[in-house]
Amino acid sequence: MEAFKGIAAIPTCYGPHLFRSRTEARWGIFLHRAGYRFDYEAEGLALPTGWYLPDFWVHSLSTIVEVKPGGKCPCGSISEPSAPPEPPPPEIRRALDVVRASPEVSSVLVTYGDPYCIWEDRTAINVTMEGGAPVQHFHDLGPLSGLFESAAAYDFAVEARRARFEHGETPVW
Repeated sequence: MEAFKGIAAIPTCYGPHLFRSRTEARWGIFLHRAGYRFDYEAEGLALPTGWYLPDFWVHSLSTIVEVKPGGKCPCGSISEPSAPPEPPPPEIRRALDVVRASPEVSSVLVTYGDPYCIWEDRTAINVTMEGGAPVQHFHDLGPLSGLFESAAAYDFAVEARRARFEHGETPVW
């Protein structure tokens, strides 16, 4: 979606949530269908790099899922990896700050695109604490790895991608 940089996302209703974009709404559908209880943009955090409002807090995984628009993951795709940029982009710096500052957060999964993109290309970076220091794992889905390896993940990802919100349509919660 590099071609659409600078164009505002469309706020989208799904279930009890008003998501900031359709990509976030599709993640809401995916997580809901997979049976995960989540909070959407529930609590802002004050970090050394500034204020941060996590997209999804997945309770049972103690994981934040941060959703970025589809397009170019800083580390490329699983089929075409690239060297990670130095310094890391702002969303990765925030993820590093969160895992460093909060023992309640075991992982921050930064995703680039909707769940189908992630299922297909693993365009994600998982940030965790290891040996007292934050570490980035490229093309790693962290606590969601098991889900994405299941047959159901493909069905959930396709269902999320097929969800239509045009003309007031709302998928069933």
